[in-house]
Amino acid sequence: MPTPPYAHLSVAPRSTSHSLIDMLVRHRDVLLDEWRRGLGPDADALRRASDRSEPMAHVVDALLADLAREVREPMIAPESVFAAAVHGTSRRMQAIGLELVLREFDVLRHVANHVLRRISPSQPHRELVGRLDFMITTASLASLRGYHRDEFDALGQWPSTLDDLLRAEDPWAGLDERTPRH
Repeated sequence: MPTPPYAHLSVAPRSTSHSLIDMLVRHRDVLLDEWRRGLGPDADALRRASDRSEPMAHVVDALLADLAREVREPMIAPESVFAAAVHGTSRRMQAIGLELVLREFDVLRHVANHVLRRISPSQPHRELVGRLDFMITTASLASLRGYHRDEFDALGQWPSTLDDLLRAEDPWAGLDERTPRH
């Protein structure tokens, strides 16, 4: 009988969010490989445009390190915001269209949730999924702002536009109190 996909990623059902984060970190390459597959033919265009390194790999590394942080203030670490802003600036310099830049983050969100479900299929992890969604959404905004860095610079708003993202509040704070238990 063939081994089920992701069987090597499985953890015991009683795993904590912290151990799931550790699993995601250890399987960073799986996440990036699935992200590339999820982009389909667009991955080739991005690969050709990235002559040295993949800007999204730096974003993923920053987001994974951010997930592992014990302290949640700010909600997203400056390193994640800066890596995503550099991603956007790099994509513009590579003449990658804005639509594809935003699609990269949509695919990352889908793949991250998919890999998380594969790692621990029997456990709902609303808090972790919520944090991932928040972080990827914020990173996509930072990338968008990095894509338009020249315009923000011309207005004298470049540093403050990233600071705004760092002051974002947790939209899932208190979710457990608001969610009825069944």
